[in-house]
Amino acid sequence: SGNNVFLFDGVDTTDTTTGTFGQNFNNEAIQEIAINTGGYSAEYGRASGAIVSVVTKSGTNNFHGSAKLIFNNDEWNANNKMPNEVTGVVTNRNKYDEVQYRYSGTLGGPVIKDNLWFFGAYEYAPTTSPETLLVVTNEAYQQTTEIQLWQAKVNWQVTPSHAVELSGNGDYWTTPEDLKRLVGQDIPETTKAWGKRRVMLYLHGGLNDEK
Repeated sequence: SGNNVFLFDGVDTTDTTTGTFGQNFNNEAIQEIAINTGGYSAEYGRASGAIVSVVTKSGTNNFHGSAKLIFNNDEWNANNKMPNEVTGVVTNRNKYDEVQYRYSGTLGGPVIKDNLWFFGAYEYAPTTSPETLLVVTNEAYQQTTEIQLWQAKVNWQVTPSHAVELSGNGDYWTTPEDLKRLVGQDIPETTKAWGKRRVMLYLHGGLNDEK
Protein backbone atom coordinates (compact mmCIF):
# COMPACT_ATOMS: atom_id res chain seq x y z
CA SER A 1 0.00 0.00 0.00
CA GLY A 2 1.19 3.55 -0.74
CA ASN A 3 0.25 4.52 2.81
CA ASN A 4 3.22 2.61 4.26
CA VAL A 5 6.83 3.74 4.66
CA PHE A 6 9.86 1.41 4.57
CA LEU A 7 13.03 2.54 6.34
CA PHE A 8 16.47 0.93 6.09
CA ASP A 9 18.77 2.24 8.84
CA GLY A 10 16.59 5.33 9.08
CA VAL A 11 16.59 6.08 5.34
CA ASP A 12 13.27 6.06 3.45
CA THR A 13 13.54 3.37 0.77
CA THR A 14 9.85 3.26 -0.20
CA ASP A 15 9.32 2.72 -3.92
CA THR A 16 7.37 5.76 -5.12
CA THR A 17 5.85 3.76 -8.00
CA THR A 18 4.59 0.68 -6.17
CA GLY A 19 4.35 2.03 -2.61
CA THR A 20 6.19 -1.04 -1.34
CA PHE A 21 9.79 -1.65 -0.27
CA GLY A 22 12.24 -0.28 -2.80
CA GLN A 23 14.98 -2.87 -2.64
CA ASN A 24 15.68 -6.56 -2.15
CA PHE A 25 17.89 -7.24 0.86
CA ASN A 26 20.09 -10.00 2.24
CA ASN A 27 18.19 -11.32 5.28
CA GLU A 28 21.45 -12.35 6.94
CA ALA A 29 22.40 -8.66 7.22
CA ILE A 30 19.28 -7.67 9.18
CA GLN A 31 19.61 -7.10 12.93
CA GLU A 32 15.98 -6.28 13.72
CA ILE A 33 12.68 -5.19 12.19
CA ALA A 34 10.20 -2.88 13.94
CA ILE A 35 6.66 -2.26 12.67
CA ASN A 36 4.66 0.70 13.99
CA THR A 37 1.01 1.03 13.03
CA GLY A 38 0.03 4.12 15.00
CA GLY A 39 1.06 6.70 17.56
CA TYR A 40 4.34 7.54 15.83
CA SER A 41 5.96 10.97 15.89
CA ALA A 42 5.88 13.75 13.29
CA GLU A 43 9.14 12.60 11.65
CA TYR A 44 7.04 9.94 9.92
CA GLY A 45 4.63 12.49 8.48
CA ARG A 46 4.55 10.88 5.04
CA ALA A 47 2.88 7.72 6.36
CA SER A 48 -0.75 7.12 7.22
CA GLY A 49 -0.29 3.35 7.40
CA ALA A 50 2.51 1.25 8.88
CA ILE A 51 6.14 2.25 9.45
CA VAL A 52 8.44 -0.69 8.70
CA SER A 53 11.92 0.03 10.07
CA VAL A 54 14.82 -2.30 9.30
CA VAL A 55 18.09 -2.03 11.24
CA THR A 56 21.11 -3.78 9.73
CA LYS A 57 23.96 -5.46 11.56
CA SER A 58 27.22 -3.73 12.47
CA GLY A 59 30.69 -4.91 13.42
CA THR A 60 31.65 -5.45 17.06
CA ASN A 61 34.84 -6.04 19.05
CA ASN A 62 34.54 -9.75 18.25
CA PHE A 63 34.77 -11.26 14.80
CA HIS A 64 31.48 -12.85 13.83
CA GLY A 65 29.96 -14.24 10.66
CA SER A 66 27.43 -16.60 9.17
CA ALA A 67 26.94 -18.79 6.13
CA LYS A 68 23.69 -20.12 4.68
CA LEU A 69 22.73 -22.37 1.79
CA ILE A 70 19.15 -22.80 0.61
CA PHE A 71 18.23 -25.28 -2.09
CA ASN A 72 14.96 -26.30 -3.70
CA ASN A 73 13.57 -28.17 -6.65
CA ASP A 74 10.25 -27.55 -8.40
CA GLU A 75 9.83 -31.32 -8.74
CA TRP A 76 9.23 -31.41 -4.97
CA ASN A 77 6.13 -29.19 -5.32
CA ALA A 78 2.60 -30.25 -6.19
CA ASN A 79 1.21 -29.38 -9.60
CA ASN A 80 -1.44 -26.72 -10.23
CA LYS A 81 -5.07 -27.81 -9.83
CA MET A 82 -6.88 -24.50 -10.39
CA PRO A 83 -8.52 -23.89 -13.81
CA ASN A 84 -7.58 -21.00 -16.06
CA GLU A 85 -9.82 -18.03 -15.23
CA VAL A 86 -10.51 -17.35 -18.92
CA THR A 87 -10.57 -20.76 -20.65
CA GLY A 88 -11.57 -22.96 -17.72
CA VAL A 89 -8.74 -25.38 -18.56
CA VAL A 90 -6.66 -26.65 -15.64
CA THR A 91 -3.31 -24.90 -15.95
CA ASN A 92 -1.00 -27.84 -15.30
CA ARG A 93 2.61 -26.92 -15.86
CA ASN A 94 5.78 -28.70 -16.80
CA LYS A 95 7.83 -29.01 -13.62
CA TYR A 96 11.41 -27.77 -13.76
CA ASP A 97 13.36 -30.68 -12.30
CA GLU A 98 16.61 -29.05 -11.22
CA VAL A 99 18.04 -28.30 -7.78
CA GLN A 100 18.64 -24.56 -7.41
CA TYR A 101 20.88 -22.97 -4.81
CA ARG A 102 20.94 -19.67 -2.94
CA TYR A 103 24.16 -18.76 -1.12
CA SER A 104 24.63 -16.05 1.50
CA GLY A 105 27.21 -15.09 4.11
CA THR A 106 28.28 -12.31 6.47
CA LEU A 107 31.45 -11.22 8.24
CA GLY A 108 32.03 -8.46 10.80
CA GLY A 109 34.56 -7.46 13.41
CA PRO A 110 37.02 -4.84 14.65
CA VAL A 111 39.53 -2.87 12.58
CA ILE A 112 40.65 -1.04 15.72
CA LYS A 113 39.10 -2.38 18.92
CA ASP A 114 36.73 0.02 20.71
CA ASN A 115 37.11 2.50 17.85
CA LEU A 116 36.57 1.21 14.30
CA TRP A 117 34.47 -1.74 13.07
CA PHE A 118 33.36 -3.27 9.76
CA PHE A 119 30.53 -5.50 8.55
CA GLY A 120 29.78 -7.04 5.17
CA ALA A 121 27.16 -9.37 3.68
CA TYR A 122 26.69 -11.00 0.28
CA GLU A 123 24.03 -13.20 -1.31
CA TYR A 124 24.06 -14.92 -4.70
CA ALA A 125 21.00 -16.59 -6.22
CA PRO A 126 20.98 -17.93 -9.79
CA THR A 127 17.39 -19.04 -10.35
CA THR A 128 15.29 -20.46 -13.18
CA SER A 129 11.57 -20.45 -12.46
CA PRO A 130 9.27 -23.31 -13.48
CA GLU A 131 7.13 -22.82 -16.55
CA THR A 132 4.00 -20.76 -15.89
CA LEU A 133 1.06 -20.60 -18.28
CA LEU A 134 -0.03 -17.03 -19.04
CA VAL A 135 -3.71 -16.47 -18.24
CA VAL A 136 -4.84 -15.07 -21.59
CA THR A 137 -2.61 -16.80 -24.17
CA ASN A 138 -1.87 -20.10 -22.35
CA GLU A 139 1.72 -19.53 -23.40
CA ALA A 140 4.36 -21.28 -21.25
CA TYR A 141 6.65 -18.68 -19.70
CA GLN A 142 9.94 -19.38 -17.90
CA GLN A 143 12.22 -16.81 -16.25
CA THR A 144 15.96 -16.99 -15.62
CA THR A 145 17.33 -14.55 -13.05
CA GLU A 146 20.67 -14.01 -11.38
CA ILE A 147 20.54 -11.92 -8.19
CA GLN A 148 23.43 -10.53 -6.15
CA LEU A 149 22.64 -8.71 -2.89
CA TRP A 150 25.43 -6.92 -1.03
CA GLN A 151 25.81 -4.83 2.12
CA ALA A 152 28.88 -3.07 3.55
CA LYS A 153 29.19 -0.92 6.66
CA VAL A 154 31.96 0.84 8.61
CA ASN A 155 31.41 2.39 12.06
CA TRP A 156 33.87 4.83 13.65
CA GLN A 157 33.62 6.05 17.25
CA VAL A 158 35.41 9.39 16.83
CA THR A 159 34.90 10.52 20.44
CA PRO A 160 32.71 9.20 23.28
CA SER A 161 30.00 11.60 22.04
CA HIS A 162 30.48 11.40 18.28
CA ALA A 163 30.20 8.49 15.89
CA VAL A 164 30.33 8.18 12.10
CA GLU A 165 28.70 5.41 10.08
CA LEU A 166 29.25 4.79 6.37
CA SER A 167 27.19 2.08 4.67
CA GLY A 168 26.22 0.96 1.21
CA ASN A 169 24.00 -1.75 -0.26
CA GLY A 170 22.56 -2.88 -3.55
CA ASP A 171 20.67 -5.57 -5.43
CA TYR A 172 22.34 -6.44 -8.72
CA TRP A 173 20.36 -8.64 -11.08
CA THR A 174 20.50 -9.99 -14.63
CA THR A 175 17.62 -11.30 -16.69
CA PRO A 176 18.80 -11.70 -20.30
CA GLU A 177 15.94 -14.01 -21.32
CA ASP A 178 13.34 -11.61 -19.89
CA LEU A 179 14.83 -8.68 -21.77
CA LYS A 180 14.86 -10.68 -24.98
CA ARG A 181 11.13 -11.39 -24.64
CA LEU A 182 10.33 -7.76 -23.84
CA VAL A 183 12.21 -6.20 -26.76
CA GLY A 184 11.36 -8.99 -29.20
CA GLN A 185 14.91 -9.50 -30.46
CA ASP A 186 18.20 -11.09 -29.47
CA ILE A 187 20.34 -9.24 -26.93
CA PRO A 188 23.87 -9.97 -25.67
CA GLU A 189 24.01 -12.62 -22.96
CA THR A 190 26.21 -10.25 -20.97
CA THR A 191 23.47 -7.62 -20.74
CA LYS A 192 23.08 -6.67 -17.09
CA ALA A 193 20.78 -4.33 -15.20
CA TRP A 194 21.19 -2.74 -11.79
CA GLY A 195 18.43 -2.68 -9.24
CA LYS A 196 18.84 -0.22 -6.37
CA ARG A 197 22.16 1.05 -4.99
CA ARG A 198 22.53 3.28 -1.94
CA VAL A 199 25.43 4.84 -0.05
CA MET A 200 24.63 6.46 3.30
CA LEU A 201 26.71 8.54 5.72
CA TYR A 202 25.55 9.24 9.28
CA LEU A 203 26.96 11.49 12.01
CA HIS A 204 25.72 10.70 15.52
CA GLY A 205 26.11 13.36 18.22
CA GLY A 206 25.77 17.13 18.34
CA LEU A 207 28.49 19.54 17.31
CA ASN A 208 28.53 21.14 20.77
CA ASP A 209 28.71 17.90 22.76
CA GLU A 210 31.49 17.73 25.29
CA LYS A 211 34.29 15.23 24.73
